[in-house]
Amino acid sequence: MRTRDAVRRALAWTVLPGAGLLALTAPVAAAQPTAGASATKARVADCGPVYAEYGREASGARWTYVRGQFCLGTDGRRLWPVFLWAQCQYRWGGPAGSWYYPGEKRPCVVADFTYKVSYGGVTLTSGRNTGTSGIHFGSLNGDSGDCRGRGTYRLEASFEIDGPHWSGDHKRHRAIEQLAVPCPP
Repeated sequence: MRTRDAVRRALAWTVLPGAGLLALTAPVAAAQPTAGASATKARVADCGPVYAEYGREASGARWTYVRGQFCLGTDGRRLWPVFLWAQCQYRWGGPAGSWYYPGEKRPCVVADFTYKVSYGGVTLTSGRNTGTSGIHFGSLNGDSGDCRGRGTYRLEASFEIDGPHWSGDHKRHRAIEQLAVPCPP
């Protein structure tokens, strides 16, 4: 519970570039598992820090922004990597312009969510996934793998987001997280 509440707090109140604090219009829900895992008991078990990334063009101008976080979800038998993102925005009107949320015509697209989950040096699941965001936030799951008991799991993950609005304006982040997962022994 403590971790899920921390995730909600971290993503629910975010700094909008150049504007102060804004709340998301809907709470971030626990990600649902991929095929083979029980949706009724699924929850986000642990998450790494929230990363804020600006997309940049060759001139160095910042035209897009997103906050992302890598997590592990579990149902007690299986676990899977989760990428959460929020505050996906674009700037309109030049360097002094305003920030806007994407619409359906020019969404924020997760061009690449790459992951590898391991425990005790053994890879449990790895792969990549892509998807499109909602207007304010979204989540994307990786494939599930078997739980190996309570303990610290290693999640190596990266994301690349294209847009919103401006195609070719990519935001990238890579991280290695050590996450505690309450899988039964």
